[in-house]
Amino acid sequence: MKCNHVEFPNSATKRLKQCYTPLGKKISLNNSISIVPELIYPVSSIQKQLSNMFKRPGFEELLWHWTRHSIIDNVLSDIYDSQIWKNLKESSEQESNNFFRPDKADAHLRLMMNLDWF
Repeated sequence: MKCNHVEFPNSATKRLKQCYTPLGKKISLNNSISIVPELIYPVSSIQKQLSNMFKRPGFEELLWHWTRHSIIDNVLSDIYDSQIWKNLKESSEQESNNFFRPDKADAHLRLMMNLDWF
């Protein structure tokens, strides 16, 4: 079973191309045919995604972007202005360093997963 999605099907360039990414395979199970998915979640692993991002030119420099963010008192304009960003600790110990700090901007990564159900 392969994906039959066509990106930009109404494009005037007429270079329509189906995806054909394997989605699952048919197996015989209890005298019937079942389809087993290739991926349980249709996303690449976090390791693979991070590897791909670090290979992009300029990516590591982007990790430092937030350290140059202008802060305006009492104005929330980005996640960098949030209390969690300012106060999250490395551990549960009260004297622990802040997790998000400039000297660790390229090592302490923030990950978020978005799912879009249909």
